[in-house]
Amino acid sequence: MLTHPENPSAMTSASFQSDKRSKGFSKFSLRTKATLLAIALGATPLALVGTGAYLITQDTLKKEIEATQKAQATEATDKVNRFVFERYGDVQAVANLPFLRNSQVANIMSRQDKQQMLDQYSRTYGVYDSIAVFELNGNVMVQTSGDFLGNHADRDYFQEVLKTDKPVISQPQVSKTSGKLSIHFAAPVKDSVTNKTIGIVRTRMPVEYLEAMLKNYEAQGGDYHLYDSAGKSSSWVTRNRSAAM
Repeated sequence: MLTHPENPSAMTSASFQSDKRSKGFSKFSLRTKATLLAIALGATPLALVGTGAYLITQDTLKKEIEATQKAQATEATDKVNRFVFERYGDVQAVANLPFLRNSQVANIMSRQDKQQMLDQYSRTYGVYDSIAVFELNGNVMVQTSGDFLGNHADRDYFQEVLKTDKPVISQPQVSKTSGKLSIHFAAPVKDSVTNKTIGIVRTRMPVEYLEAMLKNYEAQGGDYHLYDSAGKSSSWVTRNRSAAM
């Protein structure tokens, strides 16, 4: 097929340069030619593959880190939830103590004996700064050692037990007595004979015990916080998201 280049001199120059390169290449041995050709053919693809592998590796690492963080957040949330659920069981265990439910047992124990019993439970659990039993009008029946508690009838968790006749867990709130951010657990005390509610047990746990549980996760590079259901920095665990009970 005939061609009609517009610049014959340019064609001549190009042909000369090509011919010159051909003559220069021809003086190498066959082995050298093969090596040079292999390098020429392979250099660019290898560079591209190397860059691609780096990008893929970076993306994979990022996804693995995110997956690890999510797994740690889930683990931390589950751990806190289990811990809180155990405390929910504690208050029910206290509410079932014989000297609270059985009037005959209660009558043979002094107030001091009852207080010492609650003190022993508090030391055993190790997370409460106060355990108290209230009459249905809110006055204290017996409590652990410490400052004497006033009437608690105005507490929301107290009213919730009166209303539902079931154990409750409060949202984290500043205790009117201790001034500390705390979670309150409350449960009805039922007479062992009539099964009627005759009092209310309340345990109080400072939120600092939950925060202490997260230190281990923060040591692994995490940034965990406690939030309540309204998104306020109070309770339960989050990593870039809240996980409220």
